[in-house]
Amino acid sequence: MDNYQIRYCKLDEVDKLQDFIHTYWKNGHILSRNKELLDYQHKNVLENRYNFAVAFNKTTEQFDIILGFIPHSQYDSLYKGREIWLAIWMKNDKELPRGLGKKLLDFIEEDYQPSSIGSIGINDTIEQLYISRGWKNGILDIWYFLKPCNLISFEKSDVPESDYYFNPFHKTANYYHNRYDKHPFYKYNTFQGVIYRKIVTDKGTCLRIVDFKKHFYLDEYYLSELLAEAKADYIDCLNHGMSSELFLKMGFHKRSNKMLIPQWFEPLDLGVKEIKFAYKSDKDYFIVKGDSDQDRPTIL
Repeated sequence: MDNYQIRYCKLDEVDKLQDFIHTYWKNGHILSRNKELLDYQHKNVLENRYNFAVAFNKTTEQFDIILGFIPHSQYDSLYKGREIWLAIWMKNDKELPRGLGKKLLDFIEEDYQPSSIGSIGINDTIEQLYISRGWKNGILDIWYFLKPCNLISFEKSDVPESDYYFNPFHKTANYYHNRYDKHPFYKYNTFQGVIYRKIVTDKGTCLRIVDFKKHFYLDEYYLSELLAEAKADYIDCLNHGMSSELFLKMGFHKRSNKMLIPQWFEPLDLGVKEIKFAYKSDKDYFIVKGDSDQDRPTIL
């Protein structure tokens, strides 16, 4: 272990970071090819670094392991909270000292002192590691709303603000603006406090709900109107933490194990897959598709 520095990736090491992602995570990975997207998600201007912990090999002067993370403050520099999401965690193809990868997670937890820390889209091995550390784990629920066969028109008056639902897990206004309104590649829309993205494929069109603001409101009428206006086939929402009763009240249905609802669109994958998560927090936890790096381009 003496041959390693466990530290953050420096700004002038961006080429080294992108080369590592390309070589060991995925050949041609979007973050290895597009610095604008990498900077948007991980560049920490205030601390003059990238939000990646690295195991720097003093002999080879290369990274042997990287672990990325995305704090809430990435999209709101004035925010004082310490919530973070983990992202890419990868080692190279060499035989490395046992426990070296865990030291990167220890480093982030000790140095950053997060109030909560979570990870989405994890595999079975990483899930067991988190469980051994006392983290909670689960599988994201998938909620959907299909286009009605026959849409019955009726008058709908504006919903008073007093009828809007309150989101106790809401982010800051700056976060929503910088995370969604200023995204460098994706176009997000907001309807009555609900943030969604239109996804068009040669098989059909989906409206994916990725986040909820402080106050929001949906029901079957408005969901139908959204589908009709967007000429979309269905709406989906991946979530942990919001009550099933509220989703049912809004008009959603929970995906059964036998129902095919694609989760990946770049490229389109029609298989049924479960998205696992794990987290450590003393409070109730809330997860949406817009968290961590789950809703980002893979093809540009």
